[in-house]
Amino acid sequence: MAYCAHESLFSRFTPTRGCGSDGRAVASRRAAHLPDFAIHLDALPQTAPYLRQFGRASTRWWPAACHSQHPASSPGRSCCCWPRCHTRPPVRCMGATNRCARQPSDNVPHACHHRLATKKKSLTALERDEGLRCTYRLRILQHAAEAFVVVDETGYNLDMTPRYGRAPAGVRVSEQTPRNTPPNTTLIAALSTAGMQAPMLFEGGADHLAIEAYVEHVLAPTLQKGQIVVFDNLSAHKRARLEPLLAHKQCDVWFLPAYSPDLTPIELAFAKIKQAVRRAAARTKEALEAAIAEALATITSADARAFFDHCGYLVSSPMLK
Repeated sequence: MAYCAHESLFSRFTPTRGCGSDGRAVASRRAAHLPDFAIHLDALPQTAPYLRQFGRASTRWWPAACHSQHPASSPGRSCCCWPRCHTRPPVRCMGATNRCARQPSDNVPHACHHRLATKKKSLTALERDEGLRCTYRLRILQHAAEAFVVVDETGYNLDMTPRYGRAPAGVRVSEQTPRNTPPNTTLIAALSTAGMQAPMLFEGGADHLAIEAYVEHVLAPTLQKGQIVVFDNLSAHKRARLEPLLAHKQCDVWFLPAYSPDLTPIELAFAKIKQAVRRAAARTKEALEAAIAEALATITSADARAFFDHCGYLVSSPMLK
């Protein structure tokens, strides 16, 4: 029994017995000037029946036993009866204009733009009112960004540490942090186009009494006539007597639309401040306060203007145009 001295690209060694000789003979006659062409002809990929309509020659020959097990009417199945054979359709021409004649492009970058890919969801609050958000955007465009002062609060603790670290491949990033920590340290601050202003630190959470004390004794002395002070919809802000406290400064009080942190630029400033405090890894109260003070100084006027511009405020800075 004689066997072919070559190996197919999509199967194991294929015996010569039972193979049709029409394709081999035709190919040999067409390429008589090519030596060893008939020997390596079996290594060519099988041509699918639907490729014949595009003018491609068929070089399909398989054992007769294979045709009996897998009829030609079965789409997408290989005719080979040998084990561990490639069961996917044959390789297609990548440059073809017809969709059915292209090569599968699963591993080709930017080749599957017409397909849907699995991505992480971007969740937003169901309680958002887009009408109020649109109205607020139109209101802020009627004033320059220099007229706004955005007030908010954020919390810090002694167990803060960077969320990511570097380590060799296969090695975990380990670090020790305090397990039992004291109550949070709350920072209340205001952001204007000049930078951070009127910061106040205290232990515990913020309630309406703390907000009133901050506005009356810390924030009000730094405000100018006609400025707009913006708060979010925290219940402590709604309960505090903000309008009477700011009436002598002739400042207006605005509240953000519900569930709209993307419209307050101070959130971007707090993100930068918290990252600096995490890197400091303060483990004492004094070290934490010093780290917060240093992080507040990193918010420059250019940063503040960029934050306002990102949130849709009308910034008249040449560097942001």
